[in-house]
Amino acid sequence: KSAGQIERSGWSVDISGAAARLVNYTLWKEYGLDESSWEPNMQGKISIEAPYMLNLLGLRFRVGAEVGTFGFIDLTSRGAELKGVSAILLASIPAGPGKIKMGTGVFGKSMGFVFEATYGIALGSLDLRLGLRSTELISAIDDKDRSLGHLGWMDGLIVLGVNF
Repeated sequence: KSAGQIERSGWSVDISGAAARLVNYTLWKEYGLDESSWEPNMQGKISIEAPYMLNLLGLRFRVGAEVGTFGFIDLTSRGAELKGVSAILLASIPAGPGKIKMGTGVFGKSMGFVFEATYGIALGSLDLRLGLRSTELISAIDDKDRSLGHLGWMDGLIVLGVNF
């Protein structure tokens, strides 16, 4: 069978790496920072999706969970860090060798949500995808216990997906 004809209804595992950009200009203005003040770390994520396709008002999706890392280092004299582990509940909409994911969960000490869109090629039970992801934190707190308020960033992603 060709990659487009394979039924992708089993368990799905995605392993992704990301390069982030901190994009909350409100934060920079409030604290007198500029774009180069926060240096992003490389991020890694692993998600698993259940083999059940749900249908709500004609929208077909799968549910899953994701664990990942995030991190930014403040390059000013404060030397603060905003980093940690994320745990997210996901809804995933498969689209051929692409996916749209939405989810909410915990990012370090803060609640937040994500929206991700990836597309690529299917090679049998493997997917290789590129995409973008937006992450928004409701009330971020750095390691110096300073509340940074609402902030968000965009990631460029590369994803390897395996379907069992």
